[in-house]
Amino acid sequence: MKNCICMTLFLITLHILSTSLKAQDSESEDLHSLNVIPKIEIVLVQGIGSAFEFPVGKSSILEVGAGLGIGYSNISNAETWVVDKPVVYAKGIYKLYYNRKKRLKKNKSISNNSGNYVGSRIKYASNELNTTNPNAIVNELQNVVLWDVRWGIQRTIYKRLLFSLSLGVGYGHNLDIDFTFPFYEGDISFAYKLRN
Repeated sequence: MKNCICMTLFLITLHILSTSLKAQDSESEDLHSLNVIPKIEIVLVQGIGSAFEFPVGKSSILEVGAGLGIGYSNISNAETWVVDKPVVYAKGIYKLYYNRKKRLKKNKSISNNSGNYVGSRIKYASNELNTTNPNAIVNELQNVVLWDVRWGIQRTIYKRLLFSLSLGVGYGHNLDIDFTFPFYEGDISFAYKLRN
C-alpha cells in the first residue's frame, strides 16, 4: 500500500510539472530549436557511457544512454563503487526546459541544449558482470530499476565539452529480491559531444 501511494504521488508530481510548463512551451516558438547531441559521458559516482539527446518537442528532450558503472547492493540497497564488479546500465531521461527564452534575453548561450530543466529518469542497472560465485542464489549486486523526478542544468563549458548537474528523488525496485526503496539522486556529468 505504501509503495502504491508513493508511486501515485510521484506520477501526480510529474503531471503537475509538465502541465504547469506547457504554457512556456507555446511561447518558445521564436527560440532556436534544440539540438541532436550524441555524446560520451562520465557521470561522477554513476559510471562511464554514451548517450544520445534528441528533441521530442519545442522545449523537451529525450536522452537515452548506456554504459558501465555502479551497482546496487542487496545489503544496503545503496549505490556502491564497483571497480572490480562493474554493472551495465541503461537510462532514459525526459527533460523539459523552462528558461531558454530568459537565457536568450540575458544574452546567455542556449547552444548544445544549455538551460535549466525539470524531468524524469528511468534507469536499469544489472547485477555484477564478473560474479565470483556463478552458483550463488543472490549476487552481491543485483538487478535494479530506478525511477525519479529531477531538476537539472546543462551548460556548454567549451565548444564540445558539456557539463550537467541534476538533483532528484525517486523510488528503486530491486528485481532480484522484490524490494522497493526510496532514494535521493545527485548527478554531475561531463560529456564530449561527438559531432557539431
